[in-house]
Amino acid sequence: MPEAIELIDEGRRCESHGVLDRALESYRAAATTSTEPAVVAEALTHQSRVHRLRCEWEPAVETARRAQETAQRDNLTTLLSDALNAEGLVLICRGELGEALKLFNRILDTTDEPRTWHRIAEHRHRNGAAGAARHGRTRVH
Repeated sequence: MPEAIELIDEGRRCESHGVLDRALESYRAAATTSTEPAVVAEALTHQSRVHRLRCEWEPAVETARRAQETAQRDNLTTLLSDALNAEGLVLICRGELGEALKLFNRILDTTDEPRTWHRIAEHRHRNGAAGAARHGRTRVH
């Protein structure tokens, strides 16, 4: 059996070629075989993305939340941000923009990482919330 990191890499390759069933299998195997919380949280976040791409909303939210729990328990702030972002993207796809923005604001409250701030700004811009920031509101409620 390949190492969990190798399984994640395999999942990424499959996902980039649109072979989502195989990608999901690889991410699931990585999450179940690894004992490292960071690897488990990353694999679960990837699973959430694949479920979202397949419009499988409930499994997408469930795996994102499991990733959040794992990352939070082990104080893995970057992976927690990634998992919150994964859930936020599912909520956007389901049309729940207000709930998604709450998650994005939570990410901003927990990180100083420029990469994360940039990603949230992109989501806000794409979903019409950028105007609120331009008018002096630093947070969208």
